[in-house]
Amino acid sequence: MEQTIYGMSAPHMKGRMSTDKIMLCIILALIPAGIHGVWRYGSNAGLIILVTCASAIATEFLFQKITKKPVTVKDFRVLVTGLIMSYCLPPSVEWYIGAIAGVLCALIMQISLHFFYKNVVSPVILTRLILMFAFQSEMATYAFDGLTMATPLTALKADGTVNTLFMILGRTGGCIGETSALLLYIGAIFLIMMGIMDFRVTGMYLFSFAAFMAVFGGHGLSSYYLTAHLAGGGFMLALWYIAPAYSTLPITKEGRWLYGILLGVLTGFFRLFGPSAENLCYAILLANLCVPLLEKITIRRPFGVEKGRL
Repeated sequence: MEQTIYGMSAPHMKGRMSTDKIMLCIILALIPAGIHGVWRYGSNAGLIILVTCASAIATEFLFQKITKKPVTVKDFRVLVTGLIMSYCLPPSVEWYIGAIAGVLCALIMQISLHFFYKNVVSPVILTRLILMFAFQSEMATYAFDGLTMATPLTALKADGTVNTLFMILGRTGGCIGETSALLLYIGAIFLIMMGIMDFRVTGMYLFSFAAFMAVFGGHGLSSYYLTAHLAGGGFMLALWYIAPAYSTLPITKEGRWLYGILLGVLTGFFRLFGPSAENLCYAILLANLCVPLLEKITIRRPFGVEKGRL
């Protein structure tokens, strides 16, 4: 009897949870921050979340139908991507910006998977940078109750004072799902308990970023200064939900340690010395592009294989 055998490139790994269950756990971890965003910023924030997720799902479905690829909407990967993308948008943007964000996110993800079989860079990060160029004014405006407000880190950089407790609880200006550091942290604890999150990346990212800010920030080990930077600027969203995305991580354990350190150093460098508010985006984008190099220098050479021939 004939049997079809399908070959796939390494690595070959099997986990105790399927992709759809992992994605559902990530969605559950993200829901509290989304509820807080809608409660804090109003119905427009909820509309942006729904439109972004719906457009991402529709785009992936149409792309896979047109290219005659298996439809993978049921594994919830695109829903997670759309949800995180919506959390990176200001609550005051028009609904069509959310729709564009969802379409771009899904297209970037599908094109990358189609040609490279993985996400070379984070679709969320690349989409946000594109939107910042296309809708600069809208993407830099944070309004609440009709008032335009500065983000806490903007005030801190201008030698102003911020309420770190408000930053932890989410009573500040910012994007829809990034302001409540506490709820994002609680969701991360849930993912760690479920064995989903790779603490090699997140642990080294957190440590190296805090160490960089303590050494070069000019405030030493000031708890006020470090807490403000850890709780603000979308750092918690990037730390727990964007940076450790499976599809952009190095395949080696050593590479993931180095990846976390690189993320922390780049984030600290851009935040302190960069003129743009998109310090996290640039840091994650550059770290993503360095993944092939990290894999090359950390992958173990098989016994008997000469250096340079792997």
